[in-house]
Amino acid sequence: MKLVPATWKMRTLLFVVGVSLVFVTYSNNLLDFSTNALYHRLSYSMLGKFGGRNVTKSLEDIDPKKNETFVEKFQVKPVKKTGTGPGGRTVSPTLGNTTLASQEIIKKPVTGAVFNQTAPPQRRKVAKPARKRKRISKTSRPATVVKESPFAGDVYPTDNTYLNSECPDSIRKRVANISEYKDIFLETIPVLQWSKHATEAEYKRLSKHPGLYGWKVIGFDDLKDALSYLNTSANTVMFDDWEMRPNKSSNCIRCAVIGNGGILNNSNMGEEIDKHDYVFRVNGAIIKGYEKDVGKRTSFYNFATNTMLNSLRNYRRLGYTSVPKSEETRYIFVPVHARDYYMVKAAATEHRVAKGPERSRDPHVYFGPHIGPEKLKMYHADFMRYLRNRFLSSRIAKKYPTYRPTTGALMLLGAIHTCDQVSAYGFITKDYAKYANHYYDIIKKKPHFFFIHDMRLELELWETLHKYGIIRLFTRG
Repeated sequence: MKLVPATWKMRTLLFVVGVSLVFVTYSNNLLDFSTNALYHRLSYSMLGKFGGRNVTKSLEDIDPKKNETFVEKFQVKPVKKTGTGPGGRTVSPTLGNTTLASQEIIKKPVTGAVFNQTAPPQRRKVAKPARKRKRISKTSRPATVVKESPFAGDVYPTDNTYLNSECPDSIRKRVANISEYKDIFLETIPVLQWSKHATEAEYKRLSKHPGLYGWKVIGFDDLKDALSYLNTSANTVMFDDWEMRPNKSSNCIRCAVIGNGGILNNSNMGEEIDKHDYVFRVNGAIIKGYEKDVGKRTSFYNFATNTMLNSLRNYRRLGYTSVPKSEETRYIFVPVHARDYYMVKAAATEHRVAKGPERSRDPHVYFGPHIGPEKLKMYHADFMRYLRNRFLSSRIAKKYPTYRPTTGALMLLGAIHTCDQVSAYGFITKDYAKYANHYYDIIKKKPHFFFIHDMRLELELWETLHKYGIIRLFTRG
């Protein structure tokens, strides 16, 4: 049996184990030194950073073999609240008598103190004055703030035009007996605007309100110029031809207000509608082919320039190439934009539109020849704002600032404030899902609501007014 190879292997193994032990021991010592050195360097650096000083100890400064006998000692000298601190520094009163900006740091060597590698000197905390919570007594609490109305300007001038009705059963008399509406409904609200309203004082008041609720959309010179052509007596009142009308059935002005809802399709209400003293229509008022359902007459066509042009473009395929025209027809502008003022001027002067998106367009194309100012009317901005504030104040206005009542709703409420008796046809009812959007839709589509309108709010309003007998709302069982 040979023992030489085994002895050689054993010696080799012992040598490797010994070298490994030496290397591990040396490595641990080196790692301890490096770790402690780095720890102290970071500690001093952070101490200087957050203590308002730039104190940084390098590795050369930290030598555990020298057993260095010094320490950083920070002492805070309070500085008086007024005047300047040491070195001409300005004293800030934000933390009482002492602030970080006014602290003086003193470095002193201390004999006998031994530097400890594993326990670096800690930063002394500066005591800050405790914040005192202000105790509010019941008597010192601020008064409750009353939230303003979501819509501004619920103050209006007066107009007595429609107070002289001879109808014994007028809407105004009925509203006076309804507690829910007697304080909301204003008999003296100005409904129309014309030349007399274009004053600098009125412009200053109304130019604060945007859109159809004021005159912010147009400059004073353009406004005054446009309204100056609405200067006839016919521009100041809704029913300018009432006294001249023959065969009046009574002293009550009876109005039929026609919406374009699908509920009128196959309704056979045309003859009943035409028997009213006045017939109101709006936007895409297609009559040809639907006379038995919606009637033939149009006394008032309500529109904004934009909605009129959109209707002519969208329903041209259905044969709607012109807005209603007749000898009795009057045109009521809803002044949403400056373009409505430019269009009413063009129609009144029978000249092409001078400004705006419709510049150079001929108003005769829309309203026929020889229109003249007598056939034109324009809703007052105060009236538009009043209707929104008191009848159709919607919660969606907070999410959609462009919210406004539909043109049809403005038309119906306009009739309520001028007519003695109102019958509403083609407006949204609670069973609206049974019908198409419009009475002239070839294919029935699911009704859709635009985000700038609150159709459900309008639905609730029509049903409430019908319940109280203010209007007669056409429904189908």
